[in-house]
Amino acid sequence: MWFNGIPMSEDIMVPSVWNVHNPEIFYYSGVAWYSTTFFCPAEWDGQRTTLLFNGINQKAKIWINGRLAGTHDLGYTQFFVDVTFLLKISKTNLLVVQVDVRTQEDDLPPSTRTDWFTYGGIFRKVYLQIMPTCRIVDYKVTNKITYNPLSAKITITMKITDTETSRKHAREIMVDFSREGATWKEKVPVELMEENSSYEITVPIQNPVLWNPTNPVLYDGVITLLKDNFQVDRLTFQWGIREIRVEGKRILLNNKTTALCGINWIEDQPYFGATIPTRLVYYDLMMMKRAGINCIRAGHCPTDENLIKLADRLGFLVIEEIPAWGLTESQMSDSKMLQKAKQYVNEMIQRDKNHPCIFAWCLGSDCATDTQGGRKFIAHLVEHTRKLDDRLITFCSSKMSADISLDLVDFAGLMTFYGWYTGTVEDFIVEAEKVAEKLHESGERPIVILGFGGDAIYGYRGPEYPRWSENFQSYLLEQYILHMSSVDHFSGGLVFCFQDYRINPFTTDTQLWRERPREYCNKGIVDEYRRPKMSFDIVRKLFLQWHKKCEAKDQPRK
Repeated sequence: MWFNGIPMSEDIMVPSVWNVHNPEIFYYSGVAWYSTTFFCPAEWDGQRTTLLFNGINQKAKIWINGRLAGTHDLGYTQFFVDVTFLLKISKTNLLVVQVDVRTQEDDLPPSTRTDWFTYGGIFRKVYLQIMPTCRIVDYKVTNKITYNPLSAKITITMKITDTETSRKHAREIMVDFSREGATWKEKVPVELMEENSSYEITVPIQNPVLWNPTNPVLYDGVITLLKDNFQVDRLTFQWGIREIRVEGKRILLNNKTTALCGINWIEDQPYFGATIPTRLVYYDLMMMKRAGINCIRAGHCPTDENLIKLADRLGFLVIEEIPAWGLTESQMSDSKMLQKAKQYVNEMIQRDKNHPCIFAWCLGSDCATDTQGGRKFIAHLVEHTRKLDDRLITFCSSKMSADISLDLVDFAGLMTFYGWYTGTVEDFIVEAEKVAEKLHESGERPIVILGFGGDAIYGYRGPEYPRWSENFQSYLLEQYILHMSSVDHFSGGLVFCFQDYRINPFTTDTQLWRERPREYCNKGIVDEYRRPKMSFDIVRKLFLQWHKKCEAKDQPRK
């Protein structure tokens, strides 16, 4: 009702979450309205103009000058709204956005059963894009590596459009690939047979430097679109040449066995909520480097692109995940839920397909994958994902040996909290053996523990090992990592989690949050202010030992 203007408004930074903007509305879960104005100069006339939103939680409606421009129902992915024909040229334009953080049981994530705090607002950056009519619509970078002798072929697949398809214009695409002064160039002519046409250029490189966590070398790429010998569009990117595949029980990076010594990172910070400044994300990643961590699971939803870009440069393997969290068999049997999951996969891959750090897509967590309805859901989603990208695929299962869907994916991703919520670490060892035996029946595949750990309150320690103490958490993590690093069928383990983070106090499982002091998940190896607990040093010591053990027993394979 306020798409023509908002009465009694107050200023707020964008991007941000409203929860930390004003303590009086910290727990507010409803609808909010945003508005701003911008001037549209005459030079924009005839150009394509879009609004790019990197993240609005949860549902959004966008108006330009009182007219509905677009809607979006997914809270953690990037989307575009074409506003070309809604703008007033040489005048001031009004942008209004309605944000609704409320969710239902058929949303992703579903209703109030999330295990993390659901912040509200335009919590990621917004851009106004002015694009020429003849332009590069999309591109995808892939590579193939030959090891003896070492060489690589970089393939860039592009989609080109021009509203003027006349053949009287000469069009060309040129790709430049460079590193430290060395340059590789390729050029192909463009003959647009329709408004959107696809083209492919392959750049061969002899003796390339391969990207890996200890040496994350990036090549600089430039794609230039020429029309009648004039540059009309230009895109820049960076790419790390690497190959990731599964062979039996092992995950191979550049033909070498790799141990995923990882961590779960939740997008949360006390002062900024889910809108963490890039400098603080960088600080988190540098702490992880010190702890010997080489792999990040960005749970439980597609993360901010700043983390992905930094992971490319700093050298982290990343598992990115859609928020299909805690789905029941009934929900997984719902065709509408499957369509929303596919849309999440589409938008996640569309944004991040050109980042070398991402090695696997995770199709959900803690769902009913021990049921036939859950198995069909995962099977459909795996088939859909493979059509879009060739990276590894997994999901995070809490069902252990009862899971009937692990054979559908490239590696078994398990989540277990034996020793904390129930049982002991010895129970985990027994269950893990059952999973390994079960997977062996359908063909060997790697096992990665995508989440394990226990809670500790920062500063609570002593000579005993009581629960909630840093002592107990350190002991628990030590037992897990020592076992996983000594057994061949484990390809890695990811501690849950890096930092303590806010949980949803309104979850329908009241017993769950009553067991969470301070309304926080306290499983971090650092607290919410990034102060290290005892477990930080334990993880660092054992992960470094695991890396050395893996390096000592493995040599490059031909």
